[in-house]
Amino acid sequence: ISHKKNFVLDLENQVLSKASHVRSAPYNGLSENHHEHYLVNHLGPVSYAQSSSVSCYTSALIEEDAHKSMIYEVMLERSYGKLDAKKCAETAYEKARMLLDGTSLTSGKYDVIFDPDIVSDLFAVFGEAFSAKSALEGKNPWATKLGQQVAHAGITLSDVPDYKLAFHYSLFDDEGVKQRPLDLISYGELKNFYHNSRTAKVFCVPNTAHASRSPGGPLGVSGTTQVMHKGTLEKSELYRGKTLFIMDIQGLHSGADPISGHFSLGAKGILMNNGKFERAFNDVTLSGNFYQMLLRLELLGDELQGNKSKNFFAPELRFQNMDVSGSN
Repeated sequence: ISHKKNFVLDLENQVLSKASHVRSAPYNGLSENHHEHYLVNHLGPVSYAQSSSVSCYTSALIEEDAHKSMIYEVMLERSYGKLDAKKCAETAYEKARMLLDGTSLTSGKYDVIFDPDIVSDLFAVFGEAFSAKSALEGKNPWATKLGQQVAHAGITLSDVPDYKLAFHYSLFDDEGVKQRPLDLISYGELKNFYHNSRTAKVFCVPNTAHASRSPGGPLGVSGTTQVMHKGTLEKSELYRGKTLFIMDIQGLHSGADPISGHFSLGAKGILMNNGKFERAFNDVTLSGNFYQMLLRLELLGDELQGNKSKNFFAPELRFQNMDVSGSN
């Protein structure tokens, strides 16, 4: 216990010691997670799985010349020995410092690259497009698009329950059916929906073993770890010319419509020029349509990046001509 308390205090001190303009590190913590999953019926236990992880988080609040910036940073690992308080604090501070002098942008169309966590959040919010249950209920915008092009030809997205870099492996679904990798999109073409036993029977297709159900709750569907195949472009090519790197968005759940795909979100990040930092920006509104974005994808990077939860992996994606509303 004393080691854990000292680790959290060290997180805070690491942030506070970075520079005089750091006003505080208001949120710091350490978490240990152990998950056990039992599936039973009237005959007794059917399946069992377990997983464990540890995580830490900190935050950096910077204030200078009436400008304020705060960033929250999380680190997830399998054991305490791999948690790095110094690295977590440095990342939080550097991101906050980078955004400190951010101002608005001129309204217009920009090529955009998102932080991996934002890409993950976007796919989660618009995840109904992969749900057979939503298709059955008339709430899936891709319900009639199986076998059709729904994304750029460079996108291949798979559900991989035992992906080696993920932090939570899934061996079976909530009906006890063994899970296997499933292609959702292959070279831009919609290949499969997530199915449970009921939706598979209604649609007369094989069960993909993606049933989800809480005790006493209705039978639904859910995915496991989503992995997008990497592209071929190096970072220098991906960031050629002017690009916006979006580091944070606000209003994702209230400002996005999963059915139509439309969204309007507050955003902040940095303007890049040939891969080099030009300036930070904030107070802009990013708007568009998620499903059209997938078709308008311009470039894919050659390295896979995971989100902080380690349940979504994708290369950096450059989307072209996105609408940004700024100062004028």
